Amino acid sequence: MTTAPSHRESDEAYRGVVALLNDRWGVIVCKDGIQWILQRQDAGKSLHGAPWRGRSYCRTRQALIRDARYHAGDISPAALSILEALPATIDILPTKMARPVLEHRRALVPANSEKETL
Repeated sequence: MTTAPSHRESDEAYRGVVALLNDRWGVIVCKDGIQWILQRQDAGKSLHGAPWRGRSYCRTRQALIRDARYHAGDISPAALSILEALPATIDILPTKMARPVLEHRRALVPANSEKETL
């Protein structure tokens, strides 16, 4: 069953996902395109998965990477590469995400993400 992309930032199928850092932390672009949000998913699962909750709200790549390293713990090398490739500030991004829409945040998890962490 395919989940339609969502406009709700807390949804598993949110359309503005930038990277999944590890099994509980991810980064999205807010629905207005003005900031990156470092999010955490609580361990408790509901029928539709636990909601993602914002932890840090950043307008610069430097602040986003700093906060991600501080809060998220181990970050997959692939996810860190994605963060490092972001523009220096979010105001450089177009209003609509150029990133392809994924069916599910878990599509971003590298197969060996548990083994390869920084």
